[in-house]
Amino acid sequence: MKDPTYVEPYAGGTGVALRLLRENRVSRIVINDYDRHVYAFWNGVVNHPADFLARFDTVEPTMEEWRRQCRIIRDPSDEGERGFAFFFLNRTNRSGVLNGGTNWSGCPR
Repeated sequence: MKDPTYVEPYAGGTGVALRLLRENRVSRIVINDYDRHVYAFWNGVVNHPADFLARFDTVEPTMEEWRRQCRIIRDPSDEGERGFAFFFLNRTNRSGVLNGGTNWSGCPR
């Protein structure tokens, strides 16, 4: 097959897609997900890695930053910022849950 493309129907961990790409079994991957935050994260990592890493290198895990990322994730205007906010909140919230339970005390909804 010439220049095969792998289309990931559910990004989640995207393990299969990344492995196929890393092993040069495909030349391109397409990432999809129903959750726009998951999609924004993977789109940033795969298509704009330098931007994602620049954010990663400058952000400190503080409560002030956590609150700032809570505001960013609610703003649909900058997909790159929203994707990083998803990553940050996924790594700093309890069990990575962004929208859990009825008595949720995380980011303001």
